[in-house]
Amino acid sequence: MSRGEVSGWPTDIWRPQLTMRVGAPPGTTLQVLLECLDAAGYRVTERDEHGFRARRVAWLDRIMLEGGTTDLEVRATGADVLVRVAKGAGERGGRTRAADGLSAAVEELRRRGSPVRTTAWGPPPP
Repeated sequence: MSRGEVSGWPTDIWRPQLTMRVGAPPGTTLQVLLECLDAAGYRVTERDEHGFRARRVAWLDRIMLEGGTTDLEVRATGADVLVRVAKGAGERGGRTRAADGLSAAVEELRRRGSPVRTTAWGPPPP
């Protein structure tokens, strides 16, 4: 797992999510998250002014018919950003790479002078 600010999500939670509170404009926050998740192997599949959806495909796992796809949804509402695992919560590689990308984003936002707080991964509200 990642050794950064954000750890991988627990595998016993279906559709885990976390919230980030960021002291930067939402557009800046989303761009940093997009770039850091891209560097971690996630590719944007949908995007609008409020967020994006990104996918990581582990091709070897796909070839072996073992899943291999993890989708993340990232949505900004003011200072809060919700990151939700939309698909593939059990994928080990997706979990590790998401943690790495999110940790890199937290570091980059802080380097730019923006305060960042993150919650632990948890289940969506009922």
